[in-house]
Amino acid sequence: MLLLRLIFACLLLPLIAAAETRTVQQTNRHQLEIAVELKAQIKTLIKEGDKVRIVTNGKYGLSTRSNPPWRTDFSLPLGGMFEKKPEAQKWQTFRIKGISEQSISLEYEYGFNHRSADNDLLVIDKGQLEMPLSN
Repeated sequence: MLLLRLIFACLLLPLIAAAETRTVQQTNRHQLEIAVELKAQIKTLIKEGDKVRIVTNGKYGLSTRSNPPWRTDFSLPLGGMFEKKPEAQKWQTFRIKGISEQSISLEYEYGFNHRSADNDLLVIDKGQLEMPLSN
């Protein structure tokens, strides 16, 4: 019986401990990087009544169940969400927090999953940014 406990302690406990993922929360850590890329990828950003119309170069959009499954020309109301095309370990989502005559306010979430590198770490950065409307 003592031998079974020893085997359990030596072999199974490290596996159980390794399965736990550590999450690191950050605020506005990637704000500048995301704002620069988003501004470069958005072709059109205009206010249409109480919505905002966004046209992108393809990296950002809406995932839909209809055809086409990835839309890069879309209109969203206050609270509407869009995203960056998901990558293997990263994701970015955006929610419209405010729409004015000159800009929109966005709340973003950026996530990076380090698990595939045998590092049970998930980094999540949340922040806000302002995007000027197209002229």
